[in-house]
Formats: sequence, C-alpha cells, structure tokens
Amino acid sequence: MNIIFKTAVTGFIFLVLSCANVYPQLDSNYVARYNERFIFSLYQSWRNFDLLITQDGGGDSTGISQLNYIARGNNSSGFGIDYDKIGFSVGWGTPVTESEIKRKGKTTSFNFGGAINAKKFRVEMAYRRYIGFYDNYTSKRDSLFTDSSAFLQQPGMYSRMIKVKGFYFVNRKKRFSYAAAYANTQRQLKTAGSFVFISNFYNYQLKNDSAFIPAKTQSYYNDWKNWNRLNVFGLSFNPGYSVNFVLFKRVFLNLTGSLGVELQYRDYGST
Repeated sequence: MNIIFKTAVTGFIFLVLSCANVYPQLDSNYVARYNERFIFSLYQSWRNFDLLITQDGGGDSTGISQLNYIARGNNSSGFGIDYDKIGFSVGWGTPVTESEIKRKGKTTSFNFGGAINAKKFRVEMAYRRYIGFYDNYTSKRDSLFTDSSAFLQQPGMYSRMIKVKGFYFVNRKKRFSYAAAYANTQRQLKTAGSFVFISNFYNYQLKNDSAFIPAKTQSYYNDWKNWNRLNVFGLSFNPGYSVNFVLFKRVFLNLTGSLGVELQYRDYGST
C-alpha cells in the first residue's frame, strides 16, 4: 500500500469521524429519513478498462503499430455497506476459466469505494487496481493468429487509480437530498434541486516491468520505444446543478451537471 493511498484513506476516516454527529435537518415535506439505516448489498458489475496506444509519426498504413491493452477485470463481484451517512463497497475480479487464462493471461483486480453524506456536502473516495493485461490487437502483427491463439500478454503491467471527490450543495431551502439518490438512506418526496460545487482530485499510475511497446513495433515509436511508466495528477473545480425529479410519488430520477476547469500534471518515462 503506497503513501498516496494511505493519505487518502486517513483523510477519508477523518471526515467520517468529523461528521459522526452531523445530522441533516431537512424540510420533512420534501425529504423523509428511513427508520432502518443499515443496508447490506451484494453486487456484480461490468466495466470496460482498456488502454489504446497509437503513434502519429507515420509509416504504418496497416495499423500494426497500434496497441490495445485490456485488463481481464471487467467482471467484478463485491459487497457494499451503508449506515446512515457512511457507506463503502469492496469488489474483486470474477474468476475465469483456465482456457481464458491461457489465451489472455491472468488479471488480478481490486476496487474500493467509500462515501459520507451530510446536509451540505458529500465526499467520495475510489481506489481501483489492475495487474495483468493482454493486447487485443495481437492479430494485426501475427498472420497466423486464430481463435485459439494466445494474445500478447503483459502479466507485470500495473494500473492504479485513486480519486477523491467532494460535493458542496448550497441547498438554501433544505429541500434537496443527494443521499436519496446515491446512499438510499433518505427518500425525496417532491421534486427539488440545488446548486452544487464539485472538486475532484485524482492520481493515475501505469507501469510495467518492461516496455509497453513490444519489440515488433518499437521501430515505429522512436524515442518512446522504451516507455514503461506514466503518472498523472489531476485537480478540478466545477460549479453545477443537481436535481431530484419525483413523478407520481413513484418515479425517481437524479440529474447532475457541472462545467469547470482542470489542472493536470503528467510524468512519462522509462526505468
């Protein structure tokens, strides 16, 4: 566990403790609190995680220099726990067959998410990690490639993302509950909305024990042929608006939109 993840977890725990005694006083004509506040859930999810690498130096009319690395962690199983203002979820990759591992390699994945809700703000934290990728474009460089051939595999390829996201809701009339949409601990009774300020900090890291670019295509990438490390930091600030629509007391829909600026730092290299 690296220092960035430790710092993020420590900050998240501090926010949880600081909000332990903050109970939202909202307009009861618009927001109702559930008597039962403990929620345990099991889930399965599917998300597409891939990395597309192309070069723009020319000299490749057939596309053999393109790479499309995919992590076999798209299918994930896990559980989530919500209690009052605090919630978290943990997920891991669903096991695959031996024949799939032989063709596409093995990916280990881990996902963690957490959130706290208060009257005026919400803080979310996410951690995702994947180890082991395969190149979906292997067939472009292998004329004998068939449905049973093994893809180019990068078992040591490592991807990690840490994100902390904060929401501040103006909620002047105290009629809006974002927790009704994403924490399931409150119920929005009538349509209401609020201006919101959203701040987002993230760190994305990608690295490999060898070059991302395989030997057969390194001639197309010149100075980038030995590239095997990427580290990105981002910080954004976005004002916006969020609204909960309630139709016929049965249909519920949340829409949130924001527009702002982002600062990003990228570090590329080879080790």
